Amino acid sequence: MIRIGRKECVNTERATRKEWLDTNGIGGYASSTVINCHTRKYHGLLVAALKKPKGRFVLLSKVETSLLHDDLEFALSTNKYPGVYHPTGHQFFDGFEQGLHPSVTYRIGDMLLRKSILMVYGENTVLLSYELLEGRVSPTLRIRPMLAYRDVHRLTQENMFLRPRTYPEKNGRKIQPYDGMPPLYMGTNRSSEFYAGPKWHLNVEYLQERERGFKYQEDLFCPGVFDVPLKKGKPVIFAASTDPISNLERVRKKEVERREQEFSRSRTVASTPAGSSIIPTSSSSVTPRTRLRSSPGITGSESGGVTP
Repeated sequence: MIRIGRKECVNTERATRKEWLDTNGIGGYASSTVINCHTRKYHGLLVAALKKPKGRFVLLSKVETSLLHDDLEFALSTNKYPGVYHPTGHQFFDGFEQGLHPSVTYRIGDMLLRKSILMVYGENTVLLSYELLEGRVSPTLRIRPMLAYRDVHRLTQENMFLRPRTYPEKNGRKIQPYDGMPPLYMGTNRSSEFYAGPKWHLNVEYLQERERGFKYQEDLFCPGVFDVPLKKGKPVIFAASTDPISNLERVRKKEVERREQEFSRSRTVASTPAGSSIIPTSSSSVTPRTRLRSSPGITGSESGGVTP
């Protein structure tokens, strides 16, 4: 288990240089920094290896989340825009942990919230679990999916070709932004309300790309927001997938059990199919091609990054 405390998480200079990677065994992955502020065009929550079109594509770049209670909204996400970080959700970070999968905890007043992320083995599916561990109130969890829908080596800009319409699914929605690309299914394990509000978020910056001398500003598309009640003892699971969404609790339980079994069989210091490691490196990048296909699990780097 790797733990990074609040002191490092609230320091954006240090926190944005610590990265995590979770894979699905078929070439897809989820990856970001420990405060989930992307610094590379290769970062994303659902990066899928597709057969048609062939290649690796950032479909879901990230999910912005916030807690709503008594007309107050506490943003938990962090993004870099020109000259500013907004929102500044890392101020609520209580810590980051990397074990069988990455997870972060947020402290807001007497509320303690844990968010965990994991890819499902053999599928282009990412699961985000939100669990209220402490607190006397039951806030509403607001989820804003941010779509890129582009090749990992490119960047998206606002365009007139994207189709913003979403279609209802059980506890979720489906969107197919472009011809020739797979649809994206999004949903929750609990009853949620979806409010359509298509909007482009312009000029998100990736600082590692700027340091490397590449284009580093991207526009991300949000089709709307999901609102779902959050209560202690009743975790909310949000999923994004290229396939229709099934029973999310069962899918998540099965994946966690698979990783536990894999980890118990390996128990090595290095990254394992269901284990984790921090990889200190002095090189400019970490290339996970082999690991992405053969080792569904998690790995991290402190001064390198992800370069598919």
